[in-house]
Amino acid sequence: MWKLLSQWYFQLRENSAQKFALSVLDNYNEAILRRKVHNFYRNDKQPTLKTIHSKMCESTGCGGGVSSLRLVLRKMGFR
Repeated sequence: MWKLLSQWYFQLRENSAQKFALSVLDNYNEAILRRKVHNFYRNDKQPTLKTIHSKMCESTGCGGGVSSLRLVLRKMGFR
């Protein structure tokens, strides 16, 4: 019984991970995002997910959420 439940759980997790495929940006938008983050540091401001998300929505009109932005920033190497 436990084996069956664990297989179902991991299969469910794999399917939910596929939903985040929309959060992958192309190279152009990744460069814009990287530039936005570095501009915060140049202006001596602390970048937060909310501020980065609002700036990205202003400039590119991307419709992703804050959690998707977190995943993209992690993939790009930001902590």
